[in-house]
Amino acid sequence: MNKKTLVMVALSLSVCAAIYGSEPLAASWTATGSMQRPRAFFAAAELPNGNILVAGGFDQGVTFADSEIYDWHTGLWTVTASMIKARSAPVAVQLENGRVMVIGGLDGDGTILDTAEIYDPRANTWSLTQPMHDARFEDFVAVWLPGRKVLVAGGSNGSLKSAEIFDEKSGTWSMTNPMNIGRGEFANVQLNDGRVLVMGGTTQDLPESPTATAEIFDPKTHKWTFTGSITTPREDHAAVLLRDGRVLVAGGTTSEESPRITAAEIFDPKTGNWSLTGSMNVGRSEIEYAAVRLPDGRVLVPGGRL
Repeated sequence: MNKKTLVMVALSLSVCAAIYGSEPLAASWTATGSMQRPRAFFAAAELPNGNILVAGGFDQGVTFADSEIYDWHTGLWTVTASMIKARSAPVAVQLENGRVMVIGGLDGDGTILDTAEIYDPRANTWSLTQPMHDARFEDFVAVWLPGRKVLVAGGSNGSLKSAEIFDEKSGTWSMTNPMNIGRGEFANVQLNDGRVLVMGGTTQDLPESPTATAEIFDPKTHKWTFTGSITTPREDHAAVLLRDGRVLVAGGTTSEESPRITAAEIFDPKTGNWSLTGSMNVGRSEIEYAAVRLPDGRVLVPGGRL
C-alpha cells in the first residue's frame, strides 16, 4: 500500500483549510491534548457522549491495534481497550445503540483484512463479527441502514464492485447487489431519504484515470442505479451532505502526479444532475473524511495533500 499523506481527524497534520459558503471570517486554532501515539490511516468515530474514539493505524512501519478516547470536556486522550486485530486504513461506522464497528483494513504484513469488530463503550470491549465475504480497505462505503444493518461496498482491493450487508441481529454478512463499477479511493454520502450516493474513484476499467460516474444504492430494493456523472472525474475527494439535501463534492486529483483539483460541484438528488459551484482557493486531495458541515450550514475542508 502506498502510504500517502493522511488528513488526520484531529487535524494535527492540517496544512490549510477552506470554508465553503461564506465570506472570510476571523478564526483561530487552539492546541488540545495530544494522542498517546502518532497514528495515520486510523479509524475514528463519535461516541454517544460526544467523545471521540480512535483505533488502530500506522506509524514508522508498524500497524497497531490499540485505541484511545478523546474527552471533549477536558481535551485529554485516554487509552482504552485495544482491538483484537491490528489494522490500518479501516473504515468505522456508528451503530444505532452507541457501539462502533471498525471494518477491514490492512494488517502489519500488508494483508487486506476481511474481519470487522465492534466496540462497546459501556463494557469497554471489542468483539469480532463473522468475516466479510470480501476483504477490503481504504475509502469504501460503510453506512448504517435501518433495521440494525450496515452496508459496505467497494474498496481498494482491486477497486471492488462487491457490496454486502451486516445484520447486527444475527451477526452475519450477506452479499447484496454489486455496484455497477468497481471503485477505490472514492467518496460516498448517505442522502436524507436513506439512499447512498457514491461518485468518482479509481476503477480497473479506467486504470489511467478516475471515473466520473456516480450511482445510488436504494436500501429498499438493494439495487444500484447510475445517476448523473460528476463534471470533473476525481479520486480522493470530499463529499458532504448539505442542509437542503444536496451534496457538495470538492477537491481530489486525477492521479498521484497530477495537480490537485480546486473545482467543486453540487449534486441535486431531485434531478440527478451535477452543477459546478465556486472553486476552492487551494487544490487538495486525500480529504475523503476531512470535510465537515458546520452548524450554520457552511462546510469546512481542512488539510489534505497539496
